[in-house]
Amino acid sequence: MITIKAYLNGEQLAIAGDEKLRLLLGTVAIFTRNENEYEMHLELGGVTNESGHINWLSQKEFRNGDTITFKIGGSEAPTLPTRITEPKSKKEIGILEWEKAKEIYEAHRHTYENIEE
Repeated sequence: MITIKAYLNGEQLAIAGDEKLRLLLGTVAIFTRNENEYEMHLELGGVTNESGHINWLSQKEFRNGDTITFKIGGSEAPTLPTRITEPKSKKEIGILEWEKAKEIYEAHRHTYENIEE
């Protein structure tokens, strides 16, 4: 099993890994609000073969000058996840897709139909 270790300023934060993962990722994100205001986040998670999600770090904040390191490994056991989201059933997915398609149709139906509202 492959793992990702996440470090912030040399301190190990988590080890992510699971046999059921088909996607494992470490992310550094910077959201710019304006010229002098921004948010920075560190996340570590993955997606299982069944399309569930596992998170080890979520929204870990850091500052200018901090050092973030990801180390790829496979010999150490992962730390306990902070959140596990089970996959939706095919029925739930179908309902969500239907609702989204209906929403799109309703928003654009005037383009395709001669309906006066």
